[in-house]
Amino acid sequence: MARSEVNSAQAYLQRITDDEQECRTLCSDLLVNVTEFFRDAAVFTQLADEVLPDLLRGRDASDELRIWSAACANGEEAYSLAMLALEAARAWVFMATSRCLPPIWPPTL
Repeated sequence: MARSEVNSAQAYLQRITDDEQECRTLCSDLLVNVTEFFRDAAVFTQLADEVLPDLLRGRDASDELRIWSAACANGEEAYSLAMLALEAARAWVFMATSRCLPPIWPPTL
């Protein structure tokens, strides 16, 4: 709103209703558009080398392990986590199987 030089939410609503470019700018500012497989290499390395082995240590192969990836734009981070988890499970001699659950977002009505 400040960059658009409007002083109220109502005025800004009118601005984005009337100005398609302003609406696009708002969407661009709100949406996270940065994603790729193994995007933050240092974090994924630490997950593979430390976190996942610690999570698997002492587990039975039949134990369930759930991993949640928050706020991923298109799933590449979630798939990266799944690939790491499967590799870690294989390293721990688990016969890893994966079961994909339906996404929780967007909710189905």
